[in-house]
Amino acid sequence: MSLDDFRTPTNEQTNQFPAVEEGNTQEITPQKTGLASLRKSEPVKKRTISQNQAVNQQRAKAKKPAKPVKRKKKKRLTRQEKELLRKKRFRSLLLTALLLIAILLVSAVIIYFTLSCVNDVLAMNRSSDKVTISISEGTDTDEAIDVLAEKKLIKNAWFCKLFNHLLLTFDEDTEYIPGVYELSPNMGLEVMLSKMSSTSSSAETVMLTFPEGYTADQIIEKLADNDVCSAVALRQTMETVDYSTSFSFVPSVEAGEERYHILEGYLFPDTYDFYIGENCSSVIEKFLANFEKHWTEEYSEKAAALGYTQDEILTIASIIEKEAYGSSQMYQISAVLHNRLKDTTGSFKYLGCDSTSAYINNITDESITEEQLKALADLYDTNTRSGLPVGPICNPGTTAIEAALEPEESDYLYFCHDKNKKIYLASTEAEHNRNYSRALAVNADG
Repeated sequence: MSLDDFRTPTNEQTNQFPAVEEGNTQEITPQKTGLASLRKSEPVKKRTISQNQAVNQQRAKAKKPAKPVKRKKKKRLTRQEKELLRKKRFRSLLLTALLLIAILLVSAVIIYFTLSCVNDVLAMNRSSDKVTISISEGTDTDEAIDVLAEKKLIKNAWFCKLFNHLLLTFDEDTEYIPGVYELSPNMGLEVMLSKMSSTSSSAETVMLTFPEGYTADQIIEKLADNDVCSAVALRQTMETVDYSTSFSFVPSVEAGEERYHILEGYLFPDTYDFYIGENCSSVIEKFLANFEKHWTEEYSEKAAALGYTQDEILTIASIIEKEAYGSSQMYQISAVLHNRLKDTTGSFKYLGCDSTSAYINNITDESITEEQLKALADLYDTNTRSGLPVGPICNPGTTAIEAALEPEESDYLYFCHDKNKKIYLASTEAEHNRNYSRALAVNADG
């Protein structure tokens, strides 16, 4: 036996095996060789013809190339369809753009509104123009904020109220001083509320003296010149705030509406300490409190004994203050005035005091018209008005008030002065005419 007997059979040798018909199952055993007989024979797995065919078919399918995918041809759009598609895309873009614009606008409004609210507190880039406002008795914080909004000093009252309740200290217990205030938007909410609720905005003080006989206008001017408070605010405070609720002796606003100054005669002349930038009502109340301290119960009793009210005595005292030179003349002139006022013959209908006409002629308030000046002259000028003026013409001191309450005993009905301040008294018109000629002669002499 040679080694060739153990080699693998060739294809030709394989083809020598008998063919197997389809469907038959036969056990195929290799021919035994000499070497194979030495080993233990191993069984060979059986496989049917159908199984072979199935395997062959699977292999053939695996090797078969995939068919190319046929792409569907796009349907060509008509002109009308293209137009509709174009319009649809345009509407979509337009809607997107409008939505974006709306978002931007809403965002801008929210940002502007927020900044506007915050700026009421911070007052950045706000106007410095002065605005006059009026605060009445019993005003609370929310009402004060409403006044600020009404006068355009703030823009968002509800936010300012919320901010105050959350962060500021102005509550329902805060007392706001009634009066007129000059404020500006650049002050900010907190500063404006502080000015209305405190007596001063500065610790610096000034001492001012107001002589007897000063008018309300002169007092206002002096206070403004020394930066105590604004002339406009002080004048309006005097005319609009009803101080009769706190000081019963002061005429009410309604009762004194015909007067040039309601408080004329009641601003007691004296020396006062004021804060720089003091609250107008605080300033006025100092004058009125001082008057109340100086007007005694004895004065009221003497006025009643003479048949006059407190206001009438002050009116007489104000004329005396303006007409007399020195305290001794005050009692003499008081006698002349009382004698004329008590006259029942009708011969002395008018007091004829030049100081009453000068009171109106010296008014420098440009807001008063010629027609108003004429109406005031009819109320104050004792050369054309019978009896007393409608009210005092200045603020008299204690000596003038006492002279009005205690006139000198005499029958004098006339008086006049020369340039040297000498007084000439007379009981008759003829005597008065002679005195008047003497006074003119002295005035004409060198």
